[in-house]
Amino acid sequence: MRCPSCNRPYFFLASRGARCRRCGFESATVAWPSYGGYHERRFGGRKGYFERTPRTDPQMREVLAALKLESGMRVLDLGCGVGDYCAELERMGCEAVGVDRWLEAAGLGPPSLVLARMDAARLGFSSQSFDRVCCVNTIEHVREPEALLGEARRVLKKGGRAVFTTFDYEFSFHRFLYDDTHLHEWTLAEFRSLVERYFAVVELYRSGSMFRYYPLNLLAARLLKPEILLIAQKP
Repeated sequence: MRCPSCNRPYFFLASRGARCRRCGFESATVAWPSYGGYHERRFGGRKGYFERTPRTDPQMREVLAALKLESGMRVLDLGCGVGDYCAELERMGCEAVGVDRWLEAAGLGPPSLVLARMDAARLGFSSQSFDRVCCVNTIEHVREPEALLGEARRVLKKGGRAVFTTFDYEFSFHRFLYDDTHLHEWTLAEFRSLVERYFAVVELYRSGSMFRYYPLNLLAARLLKPEILLIAQKP
């Protein structure tokens, strides 16, 4: 969100209200961003976005590889959006379950999927009911990231693997490539510290795979890495 004081995109939720990480301005009231038409605004003009596959999308390829999937696994996609990850998981022989609070986006994706409207911080699933969990570019949009992680841990089977991706607060060109619907952003160290309260961290690194969505791909993607990818395991 943009700071009302310095007008820079560093205004994030704090314990009470919101605080700018750049100028320090604090406010007890927050104007919540709207997610109506979010996918259309961000990606609607880019042909093929709503039909992503590992062949066309490097981020999807990276996340699915990190999950170490096997046929027959039950996989939960937190913040499934249009359902493109669920569609690919089904093609791989997994049982995919996608949840999102804003399921109007589902109509933009594969028509055969059945997705659930649900708050990722309050899941209606039994404990230890999934083999894998993925949460791609979602945790920065939720009001209670700790609750999301707690629920992801609860529904994941013991020894199960989870993959989380999020925007890197320390990204060099943050001011130019930012999403004003982000309620939180973390540095690499901060994100590790957050996730370690709920999971064992297997691997954590900066990634440039999301540059598939921008003109700054090819060579730039190897040099500029705007996102964090974290692989976790439930002890």
